Amino acid sequence: MLQDLQQGTFENCKYLTEEQKFFTRERAKLLVRCELDEKVRLASLRACRDGLRDGTPGYLFFLQNFGWIKENRNVAGFQKLPFIPYPYQVEELAFIHEAILAGEGMLGKRTTAEWLKSRDMGLTWLILAYYVWYFLFHGGTFHVGSRKEDEVDFKGDGDTLFGKMRFLINNCPEWMVPGDLIDKALLLSYNNEEFAISGESANPAFGRGKRKTSSLLDEFQKWEYDRAAYKAISQTTNCIFLVGTPEGTGNYYATIARKNPFGAKIRTVHWSIHPLKSIGKTYIDGELTSPWKEEQKNAMEAEDIAGELELSFEGSAKGARFAKIYGPGHQKTGLKAIPGLVLKRSWDLGGTSYVLFYMRDKWNRLRCIKEYCDDSVSISEIISEVQLIVKQLEDEISTPLNTEDKGDPAGQNITSTAAMAAEYTLLAESDIHVEYATIASIPTQLRASAKHVAVEKLLTKYINTGVPENDGPSLWIDTDRCPILHEALSGGYKMKINADGTVSDKPEDKHPWCDAFDTLAYAAIEEFGIPESIKVQMKRKSEEDEEDNPEDNYGGNRSRC
Repeated sequence: MLQDLQQGTFENCKYLTEEQKFFTRERAKLLVRCELDEKVRLASLRACRDGLRDGTPGYLFFLQNFGWIKENRNVAGFQKLPFIPYPYQVEELAFIHEAILAGEGMLGKRTTAEWLKSRDMGLTWLILAYYVWYFLFHGGTFHVGSRKEDEVDFKGDGDTLFGKMRFLINNCPEWMVPGDLIDKALLLSYNNEEFAISGESANPAFGRGKRKTSSLLDEFQKWEYDRAAYKAISQTTNCIFLVGTPEGTGNYYATIARKNPFGAKIRTVHWSIHPLKSIGKTYIDGELTSPWKEEQKNAMEAEDIAGELELSFEGSAKGARFAKIYGPGHQKTGLKAIPGLVLKRSWDLGGTSYVLFYMRDKWNRLRCIKEYCDDSVSISEIISEVQLIVKQLEDEISTPLNTEDKGDPAGQNITSTAAMAAEYTLLAESDIHVEYATIASIPTQLRASAKHVAVEKLLTKYINTGVPENDGPSLWIDTDRCPILHEALSGGYKMKINADGTVSDKPEDKHPWCDAFDTLAYAAIEEFGIPESIKVQMKRKSEEDEEDNPEDNYGGNRSRC
């Protein structure tokens, strides 16, 4: 590649700015000198580690002179380009650097940064490149993750997180890379693994173990167990980087960006600050656009345009089942238990256990006042937490409360396994007797539809009480104390997307939002009964079953003729 740099191969590359072409020419000169002179090599190593006297940081010197980026568009016949950061990327690198130094300092300042980025802005490459620089010249320990393990590391795939880091390291001069570097699946390390970059897929225990310099959670809007994963990695590092693109409001990535519950640094990287994508940018009918954006829009659906170009959470909820009918009227804060009413709990136990605390008021409105969710505790611990929450709700109103329990605590068939039976027994031993007969009476094939219809009725029914402050939908949710349920109805609970891009009639099995939705559906059906439209389908199915098995009409004693 040095020969290509010397021959000016990249001079006519449309994906490089004039400034980048200048650095490319200077890079070629430096590489020649490094090949010929050991003193220049040593000086370059020092500059990469410590920076230049003119204030150029070491990480920037490293990228401008030795960094390469994989280019899938096969520009000018080559599949890589000099990794010379754009001005906005230089700004983000400075932020990354300061955050990591603050976390490693004596005071150990904690930083969580979340990036909202348009498509193809190079943020993941940028953070990984910084990790590689720090790893090569200062050691450190880093941890990276994405939704699936195949997106973190997969043999021969250069587009995974580790594939990108290997690309950066493999394109460094040999004299720049530690001689004892070990490259294994999901691990790069040297110096007897004292310095390492490790990785894994999204899971509730993400990153637990040894202390880490920093961690990257890539495509965080798609993570299952996102809350639990964030909680886990928070125990092992002071510096967490969350990267993603808006994809509806029903995920923890969206919650952090929109509500910022713990003071995260929200960084926005919009296409309009990219020096090439923004060429010719202008406003048309109030919309900021450019030739690049218009070209992208021609091949994108509306939800993708909203998320990947406009950074809109609300407009990017593809497949969201209830986002369009769940709105401000359902969303409340400060809801408390009401003296004299029964506190009800809707249960959904399993890999992710979720309990919804609600009341049915005198206007037949469901008031969801609290939720409990965990995916790493025993049933006895869940019972203790639920009992503690009841005590807290009683203390808030200085009144004891009677409780009732609804739901499907063990997948309806509570004796299907010894483990399920044991869970149900423990609930009963704690005087928790869950009603689920109505849910169980619905045929399995119709149960998903029944839940959807029941919740849709709750969301769309309006109650007129004669008192303005009590008027409104038949479902109120305390969004502060039921954030997961709020996320589920805002877009976290989705229908599957078919291969052709159409929306399926089957829901995604994505935790914890499917669990939160299920408990609300159980509550709706147990409180108000099976929706009439579902009863009609149940009757029709029963008649069809009788036609298929006519002997059942006679107890099996009459022969067929």
